[in-house]
Amino acid sequence: MSHWAEINSENKVIRVVKGDNNDPAGDEGYQWLINNLGGIWIQTSYNNKIRKNFAGIGYIYDEQRNAFIPPRIYQSWILDEETCKWVAPIPYPQDGNYYDWNEKTTSWTMIKSEDKINSPVLPPYPNDGNVYKFDIENNSWNLLIEL
Repeated sequence: MSHWAEINSENKVIRVVKGDNNDPAGDEGYQWLINNLGGIWIQTSYNNKIRKNFAGIGYIYDEQRNAFIPPRIYQSWILDEETCKWVAPIPYPQDGNYYDWNEKTTSWTMIKSEDKINSPVLPPYPNDGNVYKFDIENNSWNLLIEL
């Protein structure tokens, strides 16, 4: 199954759809998209084999990097040129505690164990094109809908 991202004139992703690898034209559904939906379509990969990241609505397609770049989370974060993802200017502490990014101080602030359920810092959302629901008790993403 192929996946395609439609971008607007500013290279912002406005929708992502699946294509058909068995399309008679042999182009994984690209021509069908053009003929039936119009627009500008760029192929994306949920396993990140092409264009660095699986495209999502609001991502920007960077032609020079040939990559989909997610929206910037914090102004102080910098773009990792290898992954084309935004990263904190200071690495996340690896001491087993939970931390939240503090943009005012541009540093990681430790979260008390009783507050971690309310923390916006979660394990990374699986990037495989499926839909997941977060399990608070196990601090993990559970498959909800396989696409």
